Amino acid sequence: MLSVHNHDDDDDNDNDTISDRQSNLDQQVNKLLIDQAAQLIEAADILLIATGAGFSADSGLPTYSDVAQNPIYQALGIDYGDLCRIQCLKENPKLFYGFWGTCFNMYQRQVQPHSGYQLLKTWCDEKQVRLDQRRKRQQQQQQQQEQHTNGDSIDKPKSAYYLYTSNVDGHFRLAGFSNEWLHEVHGAIDTWVPAIILDDNDSNDYDDASENKQQYPVPDSYSFPIDAETLLGPSPEALRESIIPPKDNNDDMSMSSCRLRPRVLMFDDGFPSHTQMGLDTSCERYQAWESTMESAMEASHCNTTSSDDDNGMKLVILEIGCGIRVPSVRIECQDVLCDTAGRCYQRSSSTSADDSRPSCSLIRINPDHESIEHVPPNATGVSIRGKALETLQAIQERINILKKK
Repeated sequence: MLSVHNHDDDDDNDNDTISDRQSNLDQQVNKLLIDQAAQLIEAADILLIATGAGFSADSGLPTYSDVAQNPIYQALGIDYGDLCRIQCLKENPKLFYGFWGTCFNMYQRQVQPHSGYQLLKTWCDEKQVRLDQRRKRQQQQQQQQEQHTNGDSIDKPKSAYYLYTSNVDGHFRLAGFSNEWLHEVHGAIDTWVPAIILDDNDSNDYDDASENKQQYPVPDSYSFPIDAETLLGPSPEALRESIIPPKDNNDDMSMSSCRLRPRVLMFDDGFPSHTQMGLDTSCERYQAWESTMESAMEASHCNTTSSDDDNGMKLVILEIGCGIRVPSVRIECQDVLCDTAGRCYQRSSSTSADDSRPSCSLIRINPDHESIEHVPPNATGVSIRGKALETLQAIQERINILKKK
């Protein structure tokens, strides 16, 4: 009896074999990249940690658009673009507070930061201890030496790390990080401020309205009351009484009629809102740190003193879960990499200092868009395809092994 051979089955088996080989190859490549990332982070003197929505996702946090994907909003014909506007607060405050109150309850009351935050905090604390020890040794050397061959020692930044995030969940604070070294590009939902709302006949002069820079952290005991059937939140009056301290509410007549808003940028916010919410001040603080950091990096790569503490400092930019739809954080990381590496390369090339060692590295962790567009001379790029938490945990496992050697 003749048997019939099915060529389609052969094709399926061949495809399965190719797929398995590719999967194994991808795993091996990722393992090598994780090993490389662990070595770079362990050796780093300075960390710039940049995070996007992909980092918060591992805590189980939805995005604005996910929160707005609700039949009630759909029946009203509105989406998150309508709800993320001060115009919504002006026209329908309870609807506005219902949406932002739901976000607040989830971000601040129902979901805790995942364990990746504590891994990052451990790395940052270790770098800070190392930087403080170096600074102490420098001070001792200055006391012992009346003159230095190359002048004063390098002015290092006060902090060995900075956090740069587009997330508004406030989870870095919940995880124990200090505000001092944190730049929340779009603000954060755990603090509320008086809204700048102009009448239709008002001019575009916001100066008077933006003068009120009061900020009110939401009390730990407060959660927004949300009507489950309508998704409406509290009235403006009820919210003021719950968030603003009684003294401020009674003493300041302007506060008795104001409408509060989260300290988060809306689609229709103008620059005065940046000023009122302190985002421009936060940005200036970050830029001052960045400038000091880049100068210290540059000086260390042209330094010829005998002090190892001043020679060849290393920066790691760790970018986690930053998307491409609004690529502002990715662009910032790329710019810092190019600027710092360029300064270190030019200075070391003009001196007798060794410029063969990479001065700075960009580690990009992303499940879909991990590629790095450009890696300049004297820099390293590590692209890891993966989710935030599991990748950080894998890196920590490799760091633990390195420390035992």
